[in-house]
Amino acid sequence: MATVHGESGAYADARSIAAGLGLRCTPSEFGDLAALERSATVELERATREATAKVERETVALRELCPSLKAEVEQQLAERRGARAVRIVTINTELARRRPQLRTRSFLVVFPRAAYLWFERLYLSNTEPRADRFTRARFQDAARRLETLSKSPQVEVAVLTKTVARRVGAIKQLRARPESAGAYAELRVAKALADLPPDYHVFHNVKLRAKSFLRDQYGVPIQSAQIDHVVVGPGGVFIIETKNWSAEFAQSSRGFNPHDQVGRASLLCYVLLKDSGYKGRVRTVIACCGQMVAKKNGSYAKILRPNRLRGYIEYFAGELPPRSVTRVAKFFKR
Repeated sequence: MATVHGESGAYADARSIAAGLGLRCTPSEFGDLAALERSATVELERATREATAKVERETVALRELCPSLKAEVEQQLAERRGARAVRIVTINTELARRRPQLRTRSFLVVFPRAAYLWFERLYLSNTEPRADRFTRARFQDAARRLETLSKSPQVEVAVLTKTVARRVGAIKQLRARPESAGAYAELRVAKALADLPPDYHVFHNVKLRAKSFLRDQYGVPIQSAQIDHVVVGPGGVFIIETKNWSAEFAQSSRGFNPHDQVGRASLLCYVLLKDSGYKGRVRTVIACCGQMVAKKNGSYAKILRPNRLRGYIEYFAGELPPRSVTRVAKFFKR
């Protein structure tokens, strides 16, 4: 296994997008988002079936419960009304007995008790006790729940499966993003490069910057470059640009020209390495996971599939001694 430094830039971008959508995707899951979506869809179908069965069971149970609950509530309310009526009669009898005493000298002794009885009678006659409201609410809640489940069971099923459905939607959105295609391609290339021998160093998402502007063969000024992958080993230095274009996108002439990208990056890398004492060659590779990139006159970039990268890189083994490999690797570690 090669020594790997850093992580794929496209994967880091796609992972941030996934996190914004509420997803946590591992590199292996990014490698096959279609399978991840199929798995999530199967999970959603299973959750929908379970939720539908749960709603049906709850509906049947409520239909059986509501009549008996209604009778039980009405019985409890009737018992409490009877108890309140008995208490009001008792209060009236007590007040009638105490009325003559209010005209005597014992007024100050009798009045507080009589006033309490008046207020209690007023409360019992005009206010529904809290216990009655709670008892009545038991039946009302069950009746409302039954009405909701009977009229729109799909709404309840959607509520129960909301989390899984949101995950399926997020995966579909993630698959539609171009960053996901880039992450898939760069992860494939990173896996292929990781299988290189231990004396190779693999750098991902390398950013180079010169102190002053350079100019390529077309006169375009260059000062900085972002490189998908850099390999340093006995075969020398390799700059790899990864593409995962569809046939339609490749024919549309949209996006950056990969030949120009690796050409400018290799020039900048060569100049910076030369300034640090490296005098070897910097080779350029375009790794294609989708539609193959067309060749371009004047470009020395090798166009390969990820599974051919290792063989191509190891073909040049012996060009760079181990001490030079270590020194160049230190340059990219900065």
